[in-house]
Amino acid sequence: MSLFTTLSSYDPQKVDTKYIQVASSQIPQNGHIELSEAESLSVIFLECADKITDEIARCSAYVGYCEAARRERKAIAIDERISGTDGNKAVAATIAAQLFGSDASYKAAHEKQVLGESFLQWLQTKYRNLMAAHVLCKDLLKIYQTSRDQGNWKGANPHSSFDEQENQKKDNEEEEDNIYTTTKSSISPPGADRW
Repeated sequence: MSLFTTLSSYDPQKVDTKYIQVASSQIPQNGHIELSEAESLSVIFLECADKITDEIARCSAYVGYCEAARRERKAIAIDERISGTDGNKAVAATIAAQLFGSDASYKAAHEKQVLGESFLQWLQTKYRNLMAAHVLCKDLLKIYQTSRDQGNWKGANPHSSFDEQENQKKDNEEEEDNIYTTTKSSISPPGADRW
Protein backbone atom coordinates (compact mmCIF):
# COMPACT_ATOMS: atom_id res chain seq x y z
CA MET A 1 0.00 0.00 0.00
CA SER A 2 1.38 3.38 -0.94
CA LEU A 3 1.90 5.75 1.94
CA PHE A 4 -0.85 8.13 0.86
CA THR A 5 -3.88 7.04 -1.10
CA THR A 6 -6.98 9.12 -1.71
CA LEU A 7 -7.87 10.42 1.73
CA SER A 8 -11.57 10.20 1.06
CA SER A 9 -11.30 6.41 0.64
CA TYR A 10 -9.24 5.83 3.79
CA ASP A 11 -11.30 4.07 6.46
CA PRO A 12 -9.82 3.36 9.92
CA GLN A 13 -12.35 0.56 10.41
CA LYS A 14 -11.02 -1.33 7.37
CA VAL A 15 -7.29 -1.05 8.12
CA ASP A 16 -5.68 -4.44 8.76
CA THR A 17 -4.28 -4.35 12.29
CA LYS A 18 -3.60 -8.07 12.74
CA TYR A 19 0.18 -7.59 12.59
CA ILE A 20 -0.08 -5.06 15.43
CA GLN A 21 -2.18 -7.40 17.55
CA VAL A 22 0.18 -10.33 16.93
CA ALA A 23 3.27 -8.32 17.91
CA SER A 24 1.53 -6.72 20.89
CA SER A 25 0.42 -10.12 22.18
CA GLN A 26 4.10 -11.07 22.52
CA ILE A 27 4.79 -8.26 24.98
CA PRO A 28 5.18 -10.10 28.30
CA GLN A 29 2.34 -9.45 30.71
CA ASN A 30 4.55 -9.84 33.80
CA GLY A 31 7.51 -7.88 32.42
CA HIS A 32 9.73 -10.97 32.30
CA ILE A 33 11.49 -11.74 29.03
CA GLU A 34 13.57 -14.87 28.59
CA LEU A 35 17.12 -14.09 27.54
CA SER A 36 16.88 -16.63 24.71
CA GLU A 37 13.88 -14.77 23.24
CA ALA A 38 15.03 -11.19 23.85
CA GLU A 39 16.85 -10.70 20.56
CA SER A 40 14.11 -12.11 18.32
CA LEU A 41 11.41 -10.21 20.24
CA SER A 42 13.33 -6.95 19.94
CA VAL A 43 13.36 -7.38 16.15
CA ILE A 44 9.64 -8.25 16.04
CA PHE A 45 8.73 -5.21 18.14
CA LEU A 46 10.91 -2.87 16.07
CA GLU A 47 9.57 -4.12 12.72
CA CYS A 48 5.98 -3.71 13.88
CA ALA A 49 6.66 -0.22 15.25
CA ASP A 50 8.19 0.69 11.87
CA LYS A 51 5.04 -0.45 10.04
CA ILE A 52 2.89 1.48 12.51
CA THR A 53 4.72 4.73 11.67
CA ASP A 54 3.45 4.45 8.09
CA GLU A 55 -0.09 3.94 9.33
CA ILE A 56 0.26 6.86 11.75
CA ALA A 57 1.24 9.09 8.82
CA ARG A 58 -1.77 7.97 6.77
CA CYS A 59 -4.15 8.35 9.69
CA SER A 60 -2.80 11.80 10.59
CA ALA A 61 -3.45 12.99 7.06
CA TYR A 62 -6.92 11.44 7.21
CA VAL A 63 -7.70 13.21 10.50
CA GLY A 64 -6.65 16.52 8.98
CA TYR A 65 -8.86 15.82 5.97
CA CYS A 66 -11.81 14.97 8.26
CA GLU A 67 -11.30 18.10 10.34
CA ALA A 68 -11.36 20.28 7.22
CA ALA A 69 -14.50 18.49 6.01
CA ARG A 70 -16.19 18.98 9.39
CA ARG A 71 -15.38 22.69 9.48
CA GLU A 72 -16.68 23.10 5.94
CA ARG A 73 -19.87 21.24 6.83
CA LYS A 74 -20.27 23.46 9.91
CA ALA A 75 -20.06 26.61 7.79
CA ILE A 76 -22.55 25.20 5.28
CA ALA A 77 -24.97 24.18 8.07
CA ILE A 78 -24.85 27.68 9.58
CA ASP A 79 -25.40 29.32 6.17
CA GLU A 80 -28.33 27.00 5.44
CA ARG A 81 -29.92 27.88 8.81
CA ILE A 82 -29.51 31.60 8.20
CA SER A 83 -30.96 31.44 4.68
CA GLY A 84 -33.58 28.79 5.49
CA THR A 85 -32.47 26.52 2.62
CA ASP A 86 -32.26 23.50 4.93
CA GLY A 87 -36.03 23.18 5.05
CA ASN A 88 -36.39 25.05 8.32
CA LYS A 89 -37.40 28.64 8.86
CA ALA A 90 -34.59 31.19 8.44
CA VAL A 91 -33.05 32.29 11.73
CA ALA A 92 -30.62 34.97 12.89
CA ALA A 93 -26.88 34.27 12.60
CA THR A 94 -26.41 34.03 16.37
CA ILE A 95 -29.13 31.38 16.61
CA ALA A 96 -27.88 29.55 13.52
CA ALA A 97 -24.38 29.36 15.08
CA GLN A 98 -25.92 27.53 18.03
CA LEU A 99 -28.07 25.15 15.98
CA PHE A 100 -25.53 23.83 13.43
CA GLY A 101 -24.84 20.78 15.62
CA SER A 102 -28.21 19.25 14.76
CA ASP A 103 -27.33 19.09 11.05
CA ALA A 104 -27.07 15.41 9.98
CA SER A 105 -24.17 16.01 7.56
CA TYR A 106 -22.24 17.89 10.23
CA LYS A 107 -22.80 15.03 12.69
CA ALA A 108 -21.54 12.49 10.16
CA ALA A 109 -18.43 14.58 9.42
CA HIS A 110 -17.76 14.99 13.13
CA GLU A 111 -18.12 11.22 13.73
CA LYS A 112 -15.61 10.49 10.94
CA GLN A 113 -13.13 12.88 12.53
CA VAL A 114 -13.58 11.40 16.02
CA LEU A 115 -13.16 7.88 14.64
CA GLY A 116 -9.96 8.91 12.87
CA GLU A 117 -8.60 10.63 15.99
CA SER A 118 -9.38 7.58 18.13
CA PHE A 119 -7.64 5.26 15.68
CA LEU A 120 -4.65 7.61 15.52
CA GLN A 121 -4.39 7.67 19.31
CA TRP A 122 -4.59 3.85 19.40
CA LEU A 123 -1.80 3.58 16.81
CA GLN A 124 0.41 6.01 18.72
CA THR A 125 -0.12 4.10 21.98
CA LYS A 126 0.73 0.78 20.31
CA TYR A 127 3.81 2.35 18.79
CA ARG A 128 5.02 3.63 22.20
CA ASN A 129 4.33 0.26 23.85
CA LEU A 130 6.18 -1.68 21.16
CA MET A 131 9.16 0.69 21.29
CA ALA A 132 9.26 0.38 25.09
CA ALA A 133 9.23 -3.42 24.76
CA HIS A 134 11.99 -3.21 22.14
CA VAL A 135 14.13 -1.07 24.46
CA LEU A 136 13.47 -3.49 27.34
CA CYS A 137 14.76 -6.39 25.23
CA LYS A 138 17.83 -4.44 24.15
CA ASP A 139 18.55 -3.39 27.75
CA LEU A 140 18.26 -7.00 28.87
CA LEU A 141 20.76 -8.05 26.22
CA LYS A 142 23.13 -5.18 27.19
CA ILE A 143 22.98 -6.13 30.88
CA TYR A 144 23.70 -9.76 30.00
CA GLN A 145 26.64 -8.82 27.77
CA THR A 146 28.04 -6.38 30.35
CA SER A 147 27.90 -8.99 33.09
CA ARG A 148 29.67 -11.49 30.82
CA ASP A 149 32.37 -8.96 29.98
CA GLN A 150 32.88 -7.95 33.62
CA GLY A 151 32.94 -11.56 34.74
CA ASN A 152 35.51 -12.37 32.04
CA TRP A 153 33.37 -15.30 31.02
CA LYS A 154 34.29 -16.76 27.66
CA GLY A 155 31.08 -18.67 27.00
CA ALA A 156 30.44 -16.74 23.78
CA ASN A 157 33.21 -18.72 22.05
CA PRO A 158 31.69 -22.04 20.88
CA HIS A 159 35.04 -23.80 21.50
CA SER A 160 35.52 -22.36 24.97
CA SER A 161 33.80 -25.22 26.76
CA PHE A 162 36.31 -27.64 25.19
CA ASP A 163 39.20 -25.32 26.11
CA GLU A 164 37.91 -25.00 29.66
CA GLN A 165 37.73 -28.80 29.98
CA GLU A 166 41.30 -29.14 28.66
CA ASN A 167 42.56 -26.45 31.06
CA GLN A 168 40.76 -28.11 33.97
CA LYS A 169 42.31 -31.45 33.04
CA LYS A 170 45.82 -29.88 32.96
CA ASP A 171 45.19 -28.16 36.30
CA ASN A 172 44.14 -31.49 37.85
CA GLU A 173 47.23 -33.26 36.48
CA GLU A 174 49.53 -30.52 37.82
CA GLU A 175 47.84 -30.72 41.20
CA GLU A 176 48.34 -34.51 41.30
CA ASP A 177 52.04 -34.05 40.38
CA ASN A 178 52.45 -31.49 43.19
CA ILE A 179 50.84 -33.85 45.71
CA TYR A 180 53.12 -36.73 44.60
CA THR A 181 56.24 -34.53 44.77
CA THR A 182 55.26 -33.14 48.17
CA THR A 183 54.55 -36.59 49.51
CA LYS A 184 57.80 -37.98 48.09
CA SER A 185 59.93 -35.16 49.51
CA SER A 186 58.40 -35.47 52.95
CA ILE A 187 59.67 -39.05 53.22
CA SER A 188 63.34 -38.89 54.10
CA PRO A 189 65.67 -41.38 52.48
CA PRO A 190 66.99 -44.18 54.67
CA GLY A 191 69.92 -43.09 56.80
CA ALA A 192 69.29 -39.37 56.13
CA ASP A 193 68.76 -38.72 59.80
CA ARG A 194 72.30 -39.92 60.46
CA TRP A 195 74.06 -37.51 58.07
